Amino acid sequence: GEIVLKYALRIQSLYNDMNRKLKDYKKCANNLTVGITHTSESNIAPEIMAKYSERNSGSHIRIISDSIKNLYEKLSLYQIDLAIIEGKITNKKFSSILLGTDSLVAVVSLDNPLANKKVVTISDLKKENLILRNLESGTSTLFVNELAKMDEDISNFHLSLEMDNVASIKMLVRENLGISILPKSACSREIKGNKLVGLPIENLDLTRETNLVFIENNIDRNILEDIVSIYRESI
Repeated sequence: GEIVLKYALRIQSLYNDMNRKLKDYKKCANNLTVGITHTSESNIAPEIMAKYSERNSGSHIRIISDSIKNLYEKLSLYQIDLAIIEGKITNKKFSSILLGTDSLVAVVSLDNPLANKKVVTISDLKKENLILRNLESGTSTLFVNELAKMDEDISNFHLSLEMDNVASIKMLVRENLGISILPKSACSREIKGNKLVGLPIENLDLTRETNLVFIENNIDRNILEDIVSIYRESI
């Protein structure tokens, strides 16, 4: 029964996708459903989609934010046309195009003494209240895995709060209620606007990829190339 249900959902999604694309073809329209992570909500991903829609008359884009795991599931069921996902793509079922690389930084308030440093250490982090993305998120997983390489465990830190909403995390950090570990791209505006400080963490390699992920032949290649071009010119 579980096997049948899995394929039934996929068949239903494919059928709905086919009908949608046939209607789009008749109207000369271009409807896209794009999945992004909660982190991507705070970087340039929504801006890229808006620019694409502006440049392509008749386009309508629906953005869905979810966890990386759920976005992969939605792609498998053809519930979304493509996804913007952080990290390496290991599932061979999906195709991907590298958009760029990003790195995690320690994000601190201007009122925090760490703001005067050029780099923070593991010892510095242990003295602070950490406000992190949920530990199942790609952002926190990368941080925790890199700590493990240093024989450190997240339980050795004061994790005061876990949450999904990146905008709320940044607001709490600005109020100096803790510090966070976030992608630099997710807080670049605040850093440039001198509202937050982003600092590298000593001895941790927190660089990761940002990829455009899709199922081959399920989306027009020209659409992918346009999105990639807009993304790269924007950064």
